[in-house]
Amino acid sequence: MKPWLLAFLLVCAIFSLVACGNRTQSDLNQFEQSMSEVDKKQDHVKKTMDDIHLNRLNELSKSDLTDRNKEDFEQMSKDMDKKLMPAFKSYKEAAHSLPADTKAVKQLRTEYLKEVDQQEKALKKDRDYIRLCNQSVKTNEDILNYTRLFEKRRAQLEIKVADAKKAGENKSADALVGKLKDNNKKLQEVAKKYLDAEDPKQTKVVIKDKIEPLISKQIEDLNQSTVTDNETTKARQSAIEMYYSLQNYYETRQQTIDISTKLEQYDMNKLTLTGKDLSEYHKNYNKALKRLKEDVN
Repeated sequence: MKPWLLAFLLVCAIFSLVACGNRTQSDLNQFEQSMSEVDKKQDHVKKTMDDIHLNRLNELSKSDLTDRNKEDFEQMSKDMDKKLMPAFKSYKEAAHSLPADTKAVKQLRTEYLKEVDQQEKALKKDRDYIRLCNQSVKTNEDILNYTRLFEKRRAQLEIKVADAKKAGENKSADALVGKLKDNNKKLQEVAKKYLDAEDPKQTKVVIKDKIEPLISKQIEDLNQSTVTDNETTKARQSAIEMYYSLQNYYETRQQTIDISTKLEQYDMNKLTLTGKDLSEYHKNYNKALKRLKEDVN
């Protein structure tokens, strides 16, 4: 190749590189100008996280999930849905509107949007955890209510049996009491033999496969039993209602096991609970931005 042609091509290449660099610089300038608005929206998200005291989840998670924490979890859930997630949606929409024409700036935007998606995933994980806590509080309340209802109906049953005996229905009343004692013995035998408090999953299997079918059969037997005496019939109905409350208790207990298992999968030290935590997701973007600025200068 002739020397003059080589020199000409070299000059063209230099001009091309300069022009490309200028386009990238101009594109980056526009990108950063738009980013200032995105940063404001992200700052609002971070402030909202701190304002609703999301970091209190750490403290609350160490306490029993009872009605004492009910208001805290309910308020936090409302704040997540009505304040934090709408603020994040606005921030995400602004991020997706960031301009990028050159390859380098497009790559930078892609990195930023990837990190925004990671932030959203983290906040949704927080929201899911709070919802599980609310469900846990609710099912624990239900467990307590069904226990109280069982005791109430058992007391009613005793009164109805006494009424039946006062009415001279000793034979039918004694037969009913005998059946109930036999039912109770069978339930106790199953619980003693199979229930393992140290293994919640096994407990759930036993409830589903052994205890619930047994209670259902006992309810069915009571419904099908022939009782003609008036007061004993009332006592039998009280017994059936007592068993239904016991059935509801065990159904809810299975739910508590499911919820507890899901809650145990969360590592509180890894949840994103503060505005500072949220900022940590943009480390790679900040490094990429710094490198690009060095390249175009």
